[in-house]
Amino acid sequence: MKMIDKGRSAPNELLNVAAKARRLASQTSPEWEKYRLAGWLARDPHDGAALCEAILRGAKVGDDLSAAYIETPHGFFHLQLAIAAVSERLWEYFWNEKHPDRVAQAWDGADFALTSIWRKHVREIFSKCRQDAVLAMTPEQYAAKLTGAGATEAAAEMLLARLSVIREADTPST
Repeated sequence: MKMIDKGRSAPNELLNVAAKARRLASQTSPEWEKYRLAGWLARDPHDGAALCEAILRGAKVGDDLSAAYIETPHGFFHLQLAIAAVSERLWEYFWNEKHPDRVAQAWDGADFALTSIWRKHVREIFSKCRQDAVLAMTPEQYAAKLTGAGATEAAAEMLLARLSVIREADTPST
């Protein structure tokens, strides 16, 4: 077992170990992930992070209920919100893993190599959730679909901005 690095705080080190254990457990058993989400939602059914993960899980698995809901206009909008929320958490996770000395500063710095990795993972989320068509939409088409699905103008603009970041090239502009 790895000893705790004296340069890092013990709580941060323990959080990193816990995150790695959770990631390994979810990779070895999809059932574990399902029960973890169910427990999370049972503790607080209004927990937005748990709800977003549950929506994505349903979209990825493609069970009848999730597929039917996502096909509704509001379902499309909710799935886009869930993808945005999970992509934010993913960025924070990646940032904290790579920059343990700057935990909780994910939105204050830039890391082009990490951004490229993050984009790849978020594009995979879109693909696994059967949302490849969204990545091919023009900004106008995406905004129209979102507002048609019940998104406010502000929500549509936020999701459109997020999508443009995801679709950017992976090389820094000069």
